[in-house]
Amino acid sequence: MARIVEKLLPGHRTPVYYYQHSYRIKLRPEDRGKGPNSGPSRVKTESVYLGTAEQIRDRCRLGQEPQAVSTKEFGWVAGVMSMIEKLGLVEAVNRIVAKRHQGLTPGIYVALGIVAKLCAPATSWNTFGAWLQKTILPEYWHLPPSLLDAQNFWDHWDLLCSESTITRTSDDDPVLESDTVFQIEEAIWEAVQAHYHIRLEEVLYDATNCYPFMNDATRASVAQRGHNKAGRDERRQIGIALGATRDGGIPLLSLVYRGNCHDARLFPQAMTRLVDRITHLHRDAHHIVFVFDRGNNSAENLQNIVHPSSAEGQPRIDVIGGLVATQHRDLLRKPLRQYRQIMGDLHVWSGPRTVYGLDATVVLTYHAGLAARQRRAFDRQIAKAQTRMTTYWAERKRDPDISNGPMEATNQKIKMTRRRTYGRAGLELLNALLVLPWHYRHQNASSQSQPIDTAA
Repeated sequence: MARIVEKLLPGHRTPVYYYQHSYRIKLRPEDRGKGPNSGPSRVKTESVYLGTAEQIRDRCRLGQEPQAVSTKEFGWVAGVMSMIEKLGLVEAVNRIVAKRHQGLTPGIYVALGIVAKLCAPATSWNTFGAWLQKTILPEYWHLPPSLLDAQNFWDHWDLLCSESTITRTSDDDPVLESDTVFQIEEAIWEAVQAHYHIRLEEVLYDATNCYPFMNDATRASVAQRGHNKAGRDERRQIGIALGATRDGGIPLLSLVYRGNCHDARLFPQAMTRLVDRITHLHRDAHHIVFVFDRGNNSAENLQNIVHPSSAEGQPRIDVIGGLVATQHRDLLRKPLRQYRQIMGDLHVWSGPRTVYGLDATVVLTYHAGLAARQRRAFDRQIAKAQTRMTTYWAERKRDPDISNGPMEATNQKIKMTRRRTYGRAGLELLNALLVLPWHYRHQNASSQSQPIDTAA
């Protein structure tokens, strides 16, 4: 409530005027709402001195430039907060993560972490409190600055995934298990489905890794050395797997695992969790299609997922995956005139084939523009390599201890690579967004009733 109040101060003959704004604030930050039984509160009044009537009149007549202007981030932050409130994320986390009534709740810290990563991804936890003061959130949630330091964040994140959980990972059990995180993911997804009804039957799955700049002497269970996909094999790494819906590209399941675990080894556990989550959220699901790359290929993995040894009533599962070109050289020799199907700019060939002991349909695609770009890029790489070798040999050819054997061997390897790459330039064995519609059209056109397992 806002009003203008007249006051007669001691020793003054003329009254002065104040602008007053009164509002209630909760005594406990975790309490929400305005109705009965919503928690204790108190009234806070903000007063601004306006002056005497003559002073107010003169300011209105003459006008006055503002002495200071302060701005705060609103649009992007408010949009993220609107979605967080719509999905009930704070309430879901607070319901799952137990904590005594003191300070901010775990749900608020999780929401603030989401806002930070979306609106200010370069901000560290050490400077997050300072960035937060530049937004509308302190007033919106009545956040005490003393509770927004990095230590408070880490203490509350430890409630979600404790250090003891991390240290339990091993080579035999590489996945970082946290039932709390999985329950929060499912609670959020239940709210997502209630509002948006996302299609869950097509899931794209992939695994990657990232490397921290931690000291080599620091003990760590999850961070281990392995084949780094960014080429930084000298650093320890952490594995991350993600399953996302084709409808909207929304993350459906996330897994964190030890850096020395191969993708193919993680694959069975990831698929089991994805199937469990899909059937939990969509109990009427009868057909699921998984899309993944060739790094997960093995006869055991594919046979277990396509023909799961589970109880009846489970959904039928098809897969779309990539094949290693060198393992199917006969496909690379097919002439382009046999690619008779056209999908946009792609020439497509498809045919039956036994892959890892399964009857599958192989789909090959060819894009002329991509083939030309790949050929030019490869030629540039070859030219650079040959220039470097020529320079190296010219500088060292008079050295009696230097042999030209390594140089000749490298030249032969480049020539072989050139011939092999030209043979498959532009040959894409997986283009999931295009193969999926083809897959369904192929199913509908087929007169056979048995399941069709696809692999590309």
